[in-house]
Amino acid sequence: MYRDKLILLLFICFLPICLFAQTSFTVSAPSSVELGQQFKVVFELRNASEKRFSAPKFEGFDILFASSDVAMIRENNRTETLNTHTYVLLPKSKGKFTIGAATVVTSDNKSLRTKATQIAVVDKGRSSRNTDHGGKTAEATEELPTLGAQDVFVRIELNKSKAYEQEEVIATYKLYIDPKLRLRQVESVRYPEFEGFVSQPVYDTPERGFVIEKYNGRYYNVVFLQQWVVLAQRPGQLNISPAEIEVEVSLPRKLKSTGDPMQDFLNASRGGYLNLKRHLKTSPAALTVIPLPLPKPAAFDGAVGEYMIKASVDPQQPATGEAMTVRVEINGRGNIKLLKEPKIQFPESFDTYDPKAKSDIQVSAGGSTGSKVIEYYAVPNRVGSYSLPPVEMVFFDPATKKYKRIATDPIQLKVKKGKELAPAVAGSSAPRENVRLQGREPSLPRFEIDGSTILPGSAFAFSPLYWSCYLLVLSLGVLCYFLVRQKRKMEADIDGTRKRRAAKLALEHLTNARNRMQAGEERSFYDALLTALWGYLGDKLLLPLSDLKQDKVEEKLQAYGAEVSLIARWKALIQELEFARFASVDTGKKMEDFYQEAAQLIDLTEKVNVQP
Repeated sequence: MYRDKLILLLFICFLPICLFAQTSFTVSAPSSVELGQQFKVVFELRNASEKRFSAPKFEGFDILFASSDVAMIRENNRTETLNTHTYVLLPKSKGKFTIGAATVVTSDNKSLRTKATQIAVVDKGRSSRNTDHGGKTAEATEELPTLGAQDVFVRIELNKSKAYEQEEVIATYKLYIDPKLRLRQVESVRYPEFEGFVSQPVYDTPERGFVIEKYNGRYYNVVFLQQWVVLAQRPGQLNISPAEIEVEVSLPRKLKSTGDPMQDFLNASRGGYLNLKRHLKTSPAALTVIPLPLPKPAAFDGAVGEYMIKASVDPQQPATGEAMTVRVEINGRGNIKLLKEPKIQFPESFDTYDPKAKSDIQVSAGGSTGSKVIEYYAVPNRVGSYSLPPVEMVFFDPATKKYKRIATDPIQLKVKKGKELAPAVAGSSAPRENVRLQGREPSLPRFEIDGSTILPGSAFAFSPLYWSCYLLVLSLGVLCYFLVRQKRKMEADIDGTRKRRAAKLALEHLTNARNRMQAGEERSFYDALLTALWGYLGDKLLLPLSDLKQDKVEEKLQAYGAEVSLIARWKALIQELEFARFASVDTGKKMEDFYQEAAQLIDLTEKVNVQP
C-alpha cells in the first residue's frame, strides 16, 4: 500500500514535466503553386528562445516580403513561445524547386534544422489545395495584392527629341508610383555612362516631393530623381542606356481573420500594408542628333550656344622687359566646358607664354551658363605704339540655326621704356624672359636668398647651397618618420601608455585635491586625494579596478622590488586617509601633511623600476 502511494506521488510530481511542450522547429509551405501566384513559407520555432536564425536560399523564387514575429500562445491550457519567420515568394518559372533546410540556434546553444521542402510550380489553373510540408492543411496562397508593371516604374524624359551636335539636352529621371502605394525608400540609383555624350548632373534638381502627373491615362505620384545635361558628340541616332533603380514600396493588403480578436487587433495595428522591393529600369531613350550645317566657318572651333566676348589689358601702358596680361572673358550659355582658347596675334617683338584658363559654370535645369576667362602673358621688348587685332570667336546658335561671329575691339598698346634688370645671380644662364616675368606670372616659382631672386634655371640649381638644402630637408624627413613611428609604437603599447601617464593623471587629481583643501572642503579633499592615489597605483601597477586593494598593491610593489619602508608608508597613508574620511580630524596643517606625503610617495614610486 505504501509503495502504491509513493508511485502515485512521484507520478503527480513529474506530470507537469511530461506535459511540458517539446521544442520543435518546423516549416510550412504548399507542395504546389501556380506560376505568377504568391505564396507563403513559414518557419516556426516553438518553446525555445531564438539566438540565431539562418534562412535557406530560395532559388527559383523572388522574395516579395519577409517578417519575423515572437508571440506567446495558449493551447490546451498550456502557454507556449512561438518564433515565426514568414516569407512571401513569387515563382520565376515552372518546374520543381527545392527550398533547403533552415537552421536555428536556441538560447541554450542547441542547433535545430528543418527538412528540405520541394515545391512544384505549374501552369495557371492546374494547382489545387493540398497539404503543406508541415503536415497541416494549408492554402497555397494568401489573399495578397499584386504589383503590376504600371503600378511603379521609372522613366527618362528628354526635353527634345532632336538636337544638333554639342547642343544641350536636358534628361530628367522620374519615378512614377500609383497613388494606392506608399514609397518607403529609394535604395539605390545607377545612371548610365551616357556613351556618345558629354554629361553633367544638375545639382539643383527639385526636392524629392510628390507631384501629381497624368501619364497614359492614369494619375501617378511622381518623384524627380535627377536631371542631367547631355551634349551629343556625333551625329546620327544615339541611344541612352537604361538607368537602374532599387525601390521599396508598401501596398495595402486584405488581412484575414485569425479567429483571435487580440491577434486581429495586433495585425491591424501593423498598418495592413505589405512591403515589396522592386528592381526597375528605364526604357532606352533615343535622340536624333543633327550634324552642324556646312560649310563651317574657318574660325569655328566647336562652340555651340549663345555667347559674348570682351577683353582687357593690364597694365594699360606696359614697359619693356615687364610682363603684361591680356584677359579675355567669354560669357554665355552652351557647351562652355568644351570651349577652346581663342588665338591672339602679338607683334613679333613680344615674347609670349602659354595662356592660363579657368571656368565658372553653373549647371541648372535650363542648361549650362557661366564664363570662361583666359589670361595671355607677354613681354614687350621695344618701345612704341601697337594695336592688337580683335580677339574673335565663331559659334553656332541652335535657336537661329546659324553661325555667328563675335569679336572684341582692337587692343591699343603704348609701350614705354622699362628699367634694365641686372642678372639675378652672377653667372646665371637664366633666359631673359623669365626675369621679365618676375612678379607677374602667378605660377612661376621663385626664391629669395640674401636679397636676390633665384629663378628656375639659375646657378642656384645643383650648387653647393642647393645640395645643402636638399640634404637638410631629407634629414628632417627621415627624423620625422622615425619620431612618428616611435610615437605610434608607444601608443600601441596600451599597458606602457597607462604606466607612463599614471603620474600625469595623479598630478591632475592632486591639483583638484589641493583646490578642495584651499577651499576648506575637508570631505571633498579626502575623496579627491584617495582618487588620486588609487588611480595612480592602478595605472602604475596595471591593476584592474576589482584588484585595487591594499594586499594586492603590497604584493605588486614587493614583486617590483620596492623597499619595505615605501610599502609601509603607502599602507599607512591610505589607512589614515580612509579613517580621516569618515572621522573628525583637524583641518589646515593636517590636510597639508596628507597632501605632501601623497606627493612624496608618488615621486618615490616613479623611481621604482616597475616592469610587467
